[in-house]
Amino acid sequence: INFDESYSLNINYRFQSGIGVGYTFVNKPHFNFLLSDGFVYETSDLTDPVLGKDIYQTVRNSFRVKYKWSFKNTVILQGTNFIQPSLISLKDYILKFNNQLSVKLNKWLAINAAMDYNKISRTNRENLLITYGVTIDKYF
Repeated sequence: INFDESYSLNINYRFQSGIGVGYTFVNKPHFNFLLSDGFVYETSDLTDPVLGKDIYQTVRNSFRVKYKWSFKNTVILQGTNFIQPSLISLKDYILKFNNQLSVKLNKWLAINAAMDYNKISRTNRENLLITYGVTIDKYF
């Protein structure tokens, strides 16, 4: 189940719920890789660039690739990426890519970078967010 809204993607609201199957191809301590596929029912209120307000419902195929790779718990690369085409129209699709890189400098300090890319073909909008920062882990 997912609910979201986004000013930059012209989404007033979007609700998705669905079911599917997934399979973990690799499940090792330093590498995980899984694929899942299923069907998602979506109801949305969008702002179409030509038509204006666009309230609609559709069923989508939702394909997900999820991975996590770590090198000696120092470098960690992980991501969750979705491709969601509508079953009604191939011109209606959603792309969501979320990937992160973290490098531990010592046991309590790490530098991080993340990239999030979203595209909604129905509104003809996309965004790319790149973030970076420092994580300090200190437990009391």
